[in-house]
Amino acid sequence: MGSPATTGDPARDTLVAAAHDAALRVAAPSAHQSWSTYHHRLIGVMVQHGIVDPANALAAAVYTGLPLAVVCTSLDMESWGGK
Repeated sequence: MGSPATTGDPARDTLVAAAHDAALRVAAPSAHQSWSTYHHRLIGVMVQHGIVDPANALAAAVYTGLPLAVVCTSLDMESWGGK
């Protein structure tokens, strides 16, 4: 459905699809907002939701091309936010 790939595990596929769909709803920065400000805002939200090292999570998402929501969901599910 909303997920670009499936793993065969229905529960995980549902969660990844929801994260992917949520990432599509995040608005890009407006014309008067810089990418730096946007990334700082994203890092603040990740910290609020328990991501231990948000700068590396953001870098991993940019490097791999995965949506940030998928990276954060994976961190949350597999290592309690990167602990």
